[in-house]
Amino acid sequence: MGESLLLSPNRRGRTRPREGGSLFALAGIGAGTLAGLDLMPVGGGSLQVTVQTEIDAPADAVFDYIADLSNNPNWQSGVETTMWTSPPPVAVGSTCEQTLDSGTVVEYVVTALLPRRSITIETRRGAVIPTTVTRTVQVLNEAKSRVRMDLTGHPRGWRRLTAPLVPRAIRGAIGSDYRRLKRVLEAAQTPEE
Repeated sequence: MGESLLLSPNRRGRTRPREGGSLFALAGIGAGTLAGLDLMPVGGGSLQVTVQTEIDAPADAVFDYIADLSNNPNWQSGVETTMWTSPPPVAVGSTCEQTLDSGTVVEYVVTALLPRRSITIETRRGAVIPTTVTRTVQVLNEAKSRVRMDLTGHPRGWRRLTAPLVPRAIRGAIGSDYRRLKRVLEAAQTPEE
């Protein structure tokens, strides 16, 4: 699946992301994927970002990797460290802390978990914009899967005005992160010679 960014033409015929914006940088969660990026406002001033990409790796392996948030620094730019602050196994109520390159510490809690298919996390403290992120893995065949991420952010105060400006600033990071995730997971499937 090739990379694509869903764009809408403006009145002058130039393409731009649909109204809304990516919250990755402001929310403090690193960037996400590019293979299908949909930016749109949702009710009450919230913003929603949906991203998906196909990976040549079994769905179970992909899910295990992306559900273990301690792997985030391996593929998400701007993330220095991520560590679980609750004992394993990962379950609803599990918590982790993510330290960004800026030194900001963001705390997450797992709010929903469908083993080997989807995990939902919410920011609890430290995020500039409170967010909910759901990562879902779909089986395409025994060696291929689709990863989808849905992020909903709830900017407050003056951030509600600036959130639509964020996509331009981080578009490159979003694509790079999910290309990196794809490379990391596909390389893990390639036998070493």
